[in-house]
Amino acid sequence: WDQLEPYPGAGNLDITAAPEKQYQSNLSGALAKAGSGANVEALYKAQREAELRTAKQMTERAQDFYVSLGMPALPKSYWDKT
Repeated sequence: WDQLEPYPGAGNLDITAAPEKQYQSNLSGALAKAGSGANVEALYKAQREAELRTAKQMTERAQDFYVSLGMPALPKSYWDKT
């Protein structure tokens, strides 16, 4: 590992915390929208909304990266059908 470590001294390269933070932010917003007296169904829908929003944001960031390399953006039909 001493010879193969990709970024010596860079620390932990696990990026799990960033998407988790984004998800928690999306979940907080969805729960606030559902209200403090939300029933189980409303809580489930809020959780699902946060999951889908996070997935969309991750896809948008990936698209930004690939577009920055000169590749075309995803077509409008992708966003309409997913």
